[in-house]
Amino acid sequence: MSTQDNIADSGLLLGMAGWPRPDWEGGYFPEDLPQDWQFGYYSNDADCLLLRAGQWRGIDPDELEDWLQDVDEAFRFYVEAAEGVDEQVLETMGPHLGGLLVENFRQIDRRWPQFRPDASGYWLDHEGQPRVRVLDDLPLNLREQRMLLEHLPVGLQALIIADIAADPGLLADMRKVAQLLGIA
Repeated sequence: MSTQDNIADSGLLLGMAGWPRPDWEGGYFPEDLPQDWQFGYYSNDADCLLLRAGQWRGIDPDELEDWLQDVDEAFRFYVEAAEGVDEQVLETMGPHLGGLLVENFRQIDRRWPQFRPDASGYWLDHEGQPRVRVLDDLPLNLREQRMLLEHLPVGLQALIIADIAADPGLLADMRKVAQLLGIA
């Protein structure tokens, strides 16, 4: 069974874009939470994380290994790979790597799952199936969240919120709606 199959079987993953997020300190993160516990705390609310191109290149593989000890086996990283990849970081992610977001498939070696953008805002796999959606804003109203979730394509792996003002704690409500709809 491939990594792609494992992800598809686990249901829709919900997460945020960007790490680290200093704007979450004192708001989302409890004030007394040590910084090295923040990623584990985040992973209690989120199933995945989109690492932007400028962010993941600076990650120390040893620090990444510490993160991986704090996450569930189903947690996935999606990585923007606009200018190539750091193979050591990707290899450290191992089965936690959900995929690379690339402009075209010829850029990167095919060892890792890859997704390219389309005009509708989805990231497609090699067969043209939508697998990742990055939203600029998180709908706060549960009715709007339901409508969004009901209209996602079958087989979508991850819904990632890029809203810099959004709190990962809000993903809990969206997860409940997705569970009621049978997609998470």
